Amino acid sequence: MSKQPHLSELFQAGKLFSFTIANYSDPERPLEYELWFQHPHPMQREEAMTKARAKQARKRMLLSDKEGDQYLSLWQSVLEVGGVEQLADRLADWDLYSLRQKAYHEVLYSDEVGSDWGKEGQVYIDLVAAIQSRIDEIVQLNEGLSDEDQHQAIVFEEDRELQLLREEQEKFESEVEDQMEAHLSREKARLKQHSTEELRQMLLKKLIDSEASLAWMGEYKVQMVRYVVRYPDDHKKFYFSDVEAIWDLPDHVRTQIFAAYDEFERDGDDLKNLLSLQPS
Repeated sequence: MSKQPHLSELFQAGKLFSFTIANYSDPERPLEYELWFQHPHPMQREEAMTKARAKQARKRMLLSDKEGDQYLSLWQSVLEVGGVEQLADRLADWDLYSLRQKAYHEVLYSDEVGSDWGKEGQVYIDLVAAIQSRIDEIVQLNEGLSDEDQHQAIVFEEDRELQLLREEQEKFESEVEDQMEAHLSREKARLKQHSTEELRQMLLKKLIDSEASLAWMGEYKVQMVRYVVRYPDDHKKFYFSDVEAIWDLPDHVRTQIFAAYDEFERDGDDLKNLLSLQPS
């Protein structure tokens, strides 16, 4: 029986990133980077969260200062939207994602008589599984053909079984779209009951919240890069002494490192999964 890794061991796991970036100061000598990315300790992640929240709070305070330039700029953009009709449309569209998620859930888990997607969504889950299974089957069949038999290869777009399955999937997506449009229409009607001034204040709040959230995300990422990126020959040593060193990088270099961080986060284990592996 294999030994279950301790959490402290999991934090040593990482990934080496190597890339070459254009050197605009000296095009003949491109910049070579070799960086070790390593999962941070929970305390470092929490510190990054704390600093990001502080950045968010400062940004919100700045945007809420009615005499400040940033507030005045936001308010001007609100005034330019128009009257009740335009404001209601803008506010409703702002919540389009949540309305779509609501519609998706309602169709997927519908208990209505005649619904094709009930049974706690299992019907649709089985459909998606069937589509993937047929795709895998076609790939396997095609790969098994010799060069002489390539004319017998199955074309995805022409496979009748796959077409029928995808038609069912399109039916589901159409029902979701119809449900979402119904929610959107009701939401716009509800918003239009408010006065122009009330709608402007609603939109202003959403703009401030959005800008503050962007500030949070930006600060959290740069703080995490500070903790995640290490020297390849010394995984305990941070590559960047502080976040200012990251911001001092040329824009195209920083963008490349941020992209590598995003990839590392996507590919790496979620922190909750790491914590769940820690022996009790």
